[in-house]
Amino acid sequence: MKKRIVLFLFALLIATTVWYTFPKTLVKQLDGVYYQLGKDEIIRNIAVQIDGTLQKSLLGKRTFKGEIKIEGEDFVVPANQRQLELTFSKADNRGFLNYGYVDDEANPKVYSYGVIYMNPDFTEFTIAKYEKDHEEDFGGSWSGADGFMITAPADDRASAITISNRLMKNFLLEGDLLR
Repeated sequence: MKKRIVLFLFALLIATTVWYTFPKTLVKQLDGVYYQLGKDEIIRNIAVQIDGTLQKSLLGKRTFKGEIKIEGEDFVVPANQRQLELTFSKADNRGFLNYGYVDDEANPKVYSYGVIYMNPDFTEFTIAKYEKDHEEDFGGSWSGADGFMITAPADDRASAITISNRLMKNFLLEGDLLR
């Protein structure tokens, strides 16, 4: 009897481990807003399509593989090379939206769009979008005073700011909330 219990518990442990680490398909569209910090208006309403898989390691590291399409955003990355592999930080649930691709002249390039902060079940996110310092830059910078943000789900600036502050709380300095 004791042997059966041990075998059952072992099988349960294996099944739970496989279920926990098995990649889960994500196909979502979230409606949100595109806005600039330090200003009271939103720039526009925006839809973001998430299509890929999310996998957790035994230690809780989350990795997303797939595509994040942002309505109305003009990417320099060719459409057939927009696949991402995001590894989210356990400390602050952020991942870097870096696109590796090959240009028309077969040169490898990296385009950095910004930083995404995502809740564990991918139902809320905020993106701190890099502002290009120069036209030919493939990266850029972001400022908590006047940076550009994309946040969903949100239908107004106030709800977007609330979500951004919650998702970025481990990144922002004490008392340094976004406005």
